Amino acid sequence: MSEQEQEISTEVEQPAWKIRQAKLRGADTEHLGYDFLKTVMNVSLLSLGAVLTLGETAYADLIPDWGLFASIGLIALAGISSFIALQEMVRLFNGVIEQSQTLRFLEPIAPTLFGGGISLFVGLAIGIFG
Repeated sequence: MSEQEQEISTEVEQPAWKIRQAKLRGADTEHLGYDFLKTVMNVSLLSLGAVLTLGETAYADLIPDWGLFASIGLIALAGISSFIALQEMVRLFNGVIEQSQTLRFLEPIAPTLFGGGISLFVGLAIGIFG
C-alpha cells in the first residue's frame, strides 16, 4: 500500500453539514468542535453559579434538596466531561494520539448532561415534576 493510499484510508469522512458550516465560518471542522466544547464548558460554569444562587435564594422553597443536588451534579459533569474532551482534542491536534474513543464518547455526552441539568432545574422550579 502506498503512502498516499494509507493517508486516504485513515482519514475520517466528515458529514456534509459540518463541512458546509466550516466553509461558512471560514474554519475547519476540528476548530468548530473545539469551540463548541469550550462554549459548553464555559456555559456550564456560568450555569452552575446561577443554579446554586437561584436554588438557595429565590427557589429555595420550591426545589427539594435532591433536585438541586442532581441538577448541580449533571451541570458539573457536563463541564468536567467537556474539559476532558477538550484535552483529548488538543492531544489529537498535536499528534500525541491518532484517535480517541474518549473524545468520541464525551463529545455528545457533555451537551446532553448540560441540557439534562438545566431541564431538571427549570422543571423543578416551575413545578413540572410535582
